[in-house]
Amino acid sequence: MHNEQEKNADVISKDNDIKAFVVRTLQTEQLSDSLQRFVNGASKSREAPQTMNEFISAISNPNTYVHQAYDLLFNDASTIDFSNIRQVEQLMNQNPLLRATRKYLKLVFQALSVKNANDSLSVSFQQGAPHTFANVKELNHTLQNPSSLAQLIGLKSPGQASEMPLLQEVRQYFSVLANGGSPSTGAEAKLKEEFGEFMVTGF
Repeated sequence: MHNEQEKNADVISKDNDIKAFVVRTLQTEQLSDSLQRFVNGASKSREAPQTMNEFISAISNPNTYVHQAYDLLFNDASTIDFSNIRQVEQLMNQNPLLRATRKYLKLVFQALSVKNANDSLSVSFQQGAPHTFANVKELNHTLQNPSSLAQLIGLKSPGQASEMPLLQEVRQYFSVLANGGSPSTGAEAKLKEEFGEFMVTGF
């Protein structure tokens, strides 16, 4: 079974700048024991001299996000109005363009598993039966045709389908594969990285 968190932990555990801050829970270990092991192994050095007064001043400063976090953690959470956040989240979930973008991202990431032009591809979306492409040429035709892409991901306007993130790069990648070629070395990793940046920053 694919475990995304485990895979992420594998990657950051190998990063020289991050691995000192990563603790992996052993198979027979309770989370509380892992946390204790992490705290005990933490560096005792400080980035800058800090007295308790300086620390208290920092976390009580109303001009920083820390104050908001302090309120969330230590004040009565029932007094905080989350209804607006819930409403925005519901609107985002109902937005046809955002729903279509999520389907497009699922399509692309599942399609990146195909390595051969003649391979068939079955793409699973959250609801309904999976959509099957007989080969990469059929997938590429859908990506190149805004009307076909719009229909697949649930958009009424082909123009909106043409505005999907990194569509030109995706088309180029699958055009090469559909025509029997091999995308350049690192092209798949580069696409995934660019999509990662897009999903984090939004542009």
